[in-house]
Amino acid sequence: MSHIARRGSLAAAAAIAVVLAGATGASAAATPNDDAPAPVTKSTVERLSGDTRARTAIDAAQNQFPTEALDKGVTGTSAAGVIIARQDDFADALTASTLADSWNLPILTTKSGELYADVAAEVQRLAAGAAGKEFNVYIVGGENAVTPAVKDALEALKVDTAAATGSTGNVERYAGKDRYETAVKIADLVYPTVSDGPLVYLADGTDFADALSAGTIAAQTNGIVLLTNHDELDEYTVKGGLGGEDTTASYTGKYLEEYLNEAGTAYSEKVVAIGGPAADAVDGKVLAAQEIVGTDRYDTALKGLKKYFVNGTNVTDQIAVASGVTAADAVVASAYIANHDGALLLTLPGDVHDDATKLLSDATVSGNFFDIKVFGGPAAIGDAAVNELVTATKATLVK
Repeated sequence: MSHIARRGSLAAAAAIAVVLAGATGASAAATPNDDAPAPVTKSTVERLSGDTRARTAIDAAQNQFPTEALDKGVTGTSAAGVIIARQDDFADALTASTLADSWNLPILTTKSGELYADVAAEVQRLAAGAAGKEFNVYIVGGENAVTPAVKDALEALKVDTAAATGSTGNVERYAGKDRYETAVKIADLVYPTVSDGPLVYLADGTDFADALSAGTIAAQTNGIVLLTNHDELDEYTVKGGLGGEDTTASYTGKYLEEYLNEAGTAYSEKVVAIGGPAADAVDGKVLAAQEIVGTDRYDTALKGLKKYFVNGTNVTDQIAVASGVTAADAVVASAYIANHDGALLLTLPGDVHDDATKLLSDATVSGNFFDIKVFGGPAAIGDAAVNELVTATKATLVK
């Protein structure tokens, strides 16, 4: 099978090239994770939450990688590493879902300048479960997002854990000059080389909703996510050398141009726009069939769920539900459910979209079962919304 070398100098060495100074050395690329959970035979709805947004992420990680299974060394239950993101700014974590899915990673969040003690404890728990294996910590975002102090604390933690468990690996930072370049770097990391080329999902990078929906779709279809600057491609300044004039360029635009040229294909074949702003950014280049555009973020997420996850030929049994109002829980939900080959449903705090409950209800009547995880406490998604999901799917509410 022939392979397309991704973007020349950013081919297989990309996984090493993007490691920032300070890591103890770039780790070998982890084995991609393509395993879906065992089929669901009874519908359940379970809330994953903590009393802070960071603890909600911890609860999700512990649900995905339970301590009992780690202690028993059950095959396939240990994480290959963990992603660390800033808890109060979604920008750099927008495209982390594909990384989480490819390498079997949970995502934890912390304060920009401080590694919370309970987050540190969770990193240690996950690393202990990988005793004798490679366990890497991936920071997404630059030093303004996650400071060197946090990276130093993680490196000290990693040294202590390695000494106790025999695990190997590094603390690595993946970051660009902005969210658009960070997305490109993650894309190169996930797909340093490709066969035929992955689908590229474009989503608005100035807000979180469409990009996180795109992340779960990309994970399901082995694609990547790139970002637009709302309804246009991003721009950055290229300084003119030797008295030359400054020019502008686009990280997303350059990736697309080089990738599509090397793949010998066109936007209409490889690029999917998720949400109205992304569709406007590539207006005239993407066919209507390659656009997932709803009336709002909730409808866009629902249209994606209908097209890729719950339709006549394919019904996922794994669904994550998160608030479409704030990003913190949705970032964690997107990474969690991408690892389960499932769908992300965004909702208002007090009410699930009527079309969403009807879709789930109809699928239930047709004999399908769902494992639904609700991310965040009652302030994020109220009990009334949870009960709507229980009723639609005839599910048991897990306390």
